Amino acid sequence: MSVLYDQLLDFLINNVSIDNIKQLSKSKKVNQEMIDALWQITISNSHPASWRAAWTMHHLINDDNLELARPHLHKMLDQLNLFNHNGQKREIMKIILLFDPQDIDMGKALNLSFDILINPSEALAVRVHAMQLIYNISNIETELKHELRNTLEIIMQEESPAIRGRGKMILKKLKKEGY
Repeated sequence: MSVLYDQLLDFLINNVSIDNIKQLSKSKKVNQEMIDALWQITISNSHPASWRAAWTMHHLINDDNLELARPHLHKMLDQLNLFNHNGQKREIMKIILLFDPQDIDMGKALNLSFDILINPSEALAVRVHAMQLIYNISNIETELKHELRNTLEIIMQEESPAIRGRGKMILKKLKKEGY
């Protein structure tokens, strides 16, 4: 591995904090090599460094450097179900949500997201992000809105406040849109 990879791994194990990430972001040191190394640590499935790498990557990706995540966007979908830690999934879902749905493989994203959404053993935050991704895609593929509405009405009958809260918000939008 590279020197940067080793430095990032040390940072993730010993010094990661939101303040340090904000400082790093302001330093203008965020570049493609750094995001690539964070992605490699994320997919290594080495806890806790992997979920911290995903968390750090999400916090470093913003309007100014969103494009740095683009080379990994399709791989993010491929890897989503291979992550060992819910934190990895959650943070990667957040990064995917930063992109326009047309930038991703919408078919793959929909299949993964519906599988996550209806699986009660998935972490709540991951399920909520999956719900949002489906809704975002349905704004392009409007025929999905009925399926999303029907799915939400079913899962909201038995789910947690987090699922019901986001579900109500999306159902309200769907109703306003005529679905």
